[in-house]
Amino acid sequence: MIKRVPQTQKIHYDIRDLRAVCELARQGGFKHAANALAITPSALSRRVAKLEEVIGGLIVNRTTRSIALTALGRRLVTRCEPLLRELDESVDESSRIARGMEVAMISVLRQLPRNVRIMKAVRHAAINVSRTTPLIALRTKID
Repeated sequence: MIKRVPQTQKIHYDIRDLRAVCELARQGGFKHAANALAITPSALSRRVAKLEEVIGGLIVNRTTRSIALTALGRRLVTRCEPLLRELDESVDESSRIARGMEVAMISVLRQLPRNVRIMKAVRHAAINVSRTTPLIALRTKID
């Protein structure tokens, strides 16, 4: 039995449960989703049930042969997938910055307004990207 959560109460959830539901939606079944998450199908089922309990509504209609997201489940997945992707990208970017891999790009981006002003002063500008070197060369032609 799923109990309803009062609207004024803050909902506490586990992000791994959201990831589990999104993976279940992508894979279309407990077995494949569980494999992708490296957990058992019963652990995945418990994660889904836990999130349903926290939310206060069914996310997945289960039968012995198939699963289908409810309207609530479809809406949740539609809203959460891009947010989870963005969250992952933010953490990855922060990790690269912490390891010094993004420092050069950040300094280039900080100088971008100055570089744009310079480029506007030049009538013809072309940016060449070489496949053999990671450097970008700015070739200008001033009339």
